[in-house]
Amino acid sequence: VLDFDLSLEAVEEVNKLQEKWDVKITTIVQNDKKITLKEQFVMAFTSNLRALAELNISQNELKVITYILEVMEYGNLISINQTSIAKELGLHKSNVSYAFKKLVQKNILVKKDGHTFMNS
Repeated sequence: VLDFDLSLEAVEEVNKLQEKWDVKITTIVQNDKKITLKEQFVMAFTSNLRALAELNISQNELKVITYILEVMEYGNLISINQTSIAKELGLHKSNVSYAFKKLVQKNILVKKDGHTFMNS
């Protein structure tokens, strides 16, 4: 018996994605664990992850990227400041500033019209 904690809206949305983009979903079920789509997640193309791996990302840059993925808004907009990121990750603000600079140079973060976006 599988126990899924999915709303009808979530199931319908997944079905639409599967029809539109041929999205495949693999679920690993563990004993005594509920599976839900209510938790935070991102959809990523494996080719983009491969490209990211080839950019010689530092540990701090990776920490910043993963944190941004957790908090970014719809449309990949980042509305959080570097001081908040530094505090949350336990890093010095200058290290986060340097990571942002490198991520912009590597085209992972894109600045446009005064906003910063994660390059999808």
